[in-house]
Amino acid sequence: MNTEYSATLVSLDTLRVGQRAVLVRVTSAGPVRRRMVDMGLLPGVELTVERLAPLGDPMEVRVKGYHLALRKSEARTITVAPAATSVDEVVANDYPGLDRAARGLLRRWTSLLAASRSRFEAE
Repeated sequence: MNTEYSATLVSLDTLRVGQRAVLVRVTSAGPVRRRMVDMGLLPGVELTVERLAPLGDPMEVRVKGYHLALRKSEARTITVAPAATSVDEVVANDYPGLDRAARGLLRRWTSLLAASRSRFEAE
């Protein structure tokens, strides 16, 4: 999977359901940090926010194929680089009334733009 990640760093607790990110650092200390490391929360690992409890705490995160529940206070100590937002996410969130044909055109335009950008960077 070729996913682009944002240069902006945020804490894990700020991500929405469905967002992907790469773990940058864990700032907690002591037994909590040891527990997180034991569960695979290491720099460079990709994770996805799967769901939030009704009141927002805890949150469920998928890491290396398994699901992990974290308190918001624990998630706040994890710094991540969020994945770049896909066109489909933008359309669904910002333009819910856009029909299928318009979404297809937007996707095609975005892929053409990405292809021309990669050709330009290669030169």
